[in-house]
Amino acid sequence: MDGIQNSALPKYIEYKGRTLLNISDQLTKYEGDLDVDKLKPFAPSAAERRRAWRSYFYSETMRGSSKISDVYAEIDNEIDDAVNRFLDGDMSEDELSQTCQDLLTRLSEASDERGYPTPMGAGVDGDQARADTFFSDFRRRILDRAIERNNQEGLQYAANGKDGHWQYYNSDYYYGTESAISAVKDGVMNYCREKGYSDFTFTEPGEEWELKAVGFNYYSDFNSAWSNSFGLTGHKAFVDEDQAPPKDFVWFYEFGGKGKIYMYERKDTDPNTFDPENPLSARMWISYRGEDGKIHKVSKNFAFDGSASDLKSVADLLSFSGKDRDLTRFLQNLRVFSGGYFRQYPATRLDFRA
Repeated sequence: MDGIQNSALPKYIEYKGRTLLNISDQLTKYEGDLDVDKLKPFAPSAAERRRAWRSYFYSETMRGSSKISDVYAEIDNEIDDAVNRFLDGDMSEDELSQTCQDLLTRLSEASDERGYPTPMGAGVDGDQARADTFFSDFRRRILDRAIERNNQEGLQYAANGKDGHWQYYNSDYYYGTESAISAVKDGVMNYCREKGYSDFTFTEPGEEWELKAVGFNYYSDFNSAWSNSFGLTGHKAFVDEDQAPPKDFVWFYEFGGKGKIYMYERKDTDPNTFDPENPLSARMWISYRGEDGKIHKVSKNFAFDGSASDLKSVADLLSFSGKDRDLTRFLQNLRVFSGGYFRQYPATRLDFRA
């Protein structure tokens, strides 16, 4: 009986100082005929090999691994701290870049020491996958914190608070996240240079959809993350998410009512007075730095009428003195619409770009 029990226990072998599971008893010899002409070599590309390793280095995967969770928890907290310090203005780009490189190095060394994700480590392809995924996650944290801060700022202006219908955009976060993401990218590249990975490349944000990543991994910058943070199912405030905003630019927009508003009574609405209870009543304002170097503010109350014309260009609604072409182009790139607009008019396609 003892012999039967012992044979069922896993067996291990020692190799180069590591303990490995011995599965040699599970190997079988193929005795059939082989058609050599039909055999094809299995030669995945470097990108395919790296992709196969990525899931081991997602933040949720490492948090759930007994081998690396404690180390990753410390690194995880330090990432959040670094992002917050940078957005607060308490950390420079060079410091953020070095912090990123140091944290990635620490994660790599701890993984190898503990035999994560395999007893023999991850090898070159796995290490590059770890670096790529580390950057992707760091970028997500940056965008997540920036969107959170941006929306918290905007909340103070919203008549109906969190339950209301409003959007707030501060271009400081666009430029802050651009700097932060660039610094983190440099930190990962410096890590890869020290490792001798001359062929290392980052996964494009759009490819994260296929890889089933989470959150703002899908988005490359503040504009794309901001535009997709409202759950507008593809109908965005931006005509072109790639257009950079003017510096020192802030925009706030709000229409009345609370909760999900898809059906409402069409009625005449005073365009000159904002009614926070009326879903057809709307307002907006912008602040910007003029050619004189001073901050200017322009506001506008207006009304929707529940028709197809409720899709409007911000540039057409606001009038201001000054000939700042970048500001004008960005306002042309912004559009507003009434609640449930694209449910009523799903085929509407307007391009406000001049």
